[in-house]
Amino acid sequence: MRGMCLLAGLLSVALLAPVQAESSLVFGVKPGATLNSAYLGMQQGRLLPFLGLDIVGIKVSNTTTDDYTYHSEYSDYGYRELETDEYEGSALLILPQIGAKYYFKDSGIRPYLLGSVFFSMPFVSVETSNTTEYWDFEGTELVDHGIYKDSGDDGEAEDFAKEVLSFWGLTLGGGVEYFFSEHFSVGGEYGIRMLFNKVEDSDSSSNEWDSSSSTSDWNDEIDLSIKLSYSAISLNYYF
Repeated sequence: MRGMCLLAGLLSVALLAPVQAESSLVFGVKPGATLNSAYLGMQQGRLLPFLGLDIVGIKVSNTTTDDYTYHSEYSDYGYRELETDEYEGSALLILPQIGAKYYFKDSGIRPYLLGSVFFSMPFVSVETSNTTEYWDFEGTELVDHGIYKDSGDDGEAEDFAKEVLSFWGLTLGGGVEYFFSEHFSVGGEYGIRMLFNKVEDSDSSSNEWDSSSSTSDWNDEIDLSIKLSYSAISLNYYF
């Protein structure tokens, strides 16, 4: 909430500042600046509102194996079972953002403040598979062998991953920008980036007997807050 107030204050100051009649379309990139790598804006004097879009891909896989063997000396019976569980998850995060820069000078080396809000729209897929292979032995002779396979989507895991990855955040920073030609500028920027999320899960159950009953309500709540600083060099083109 405090970050939202700071951003609102920044935008208010920028909107109240005098602007020039001329406007220009601006495109910029920030190599290495996660969640803020490219933007497109329309400069109005010292104010530059902008929109940005980032795309993040995530892929996670896990394989668990359980190799079980049994042998009886009395019956000369042997058994082996090999179970393999595989999980593969992938997520595509679409991260739109909206923000503004406010410049303190009109030309030369131009210091500025920056604020933006971004949020994540996740597309998640989780697939699981189970393979169980077994062998039955009588002494050294194989008497039975089989393989069972099962696979499918894990909807419950997908829903949980979507909730975790549906975060939003704020960026507050400042920097300087220098024009080395009429249309190109290079800048240096430093700031803080904050990510927030809240995940809730609940369940309930009830049982009834002849003369009694019971109920159980379960609730779990996770609050996530991440704050980290960043630095970036920007390349900007003014059309």
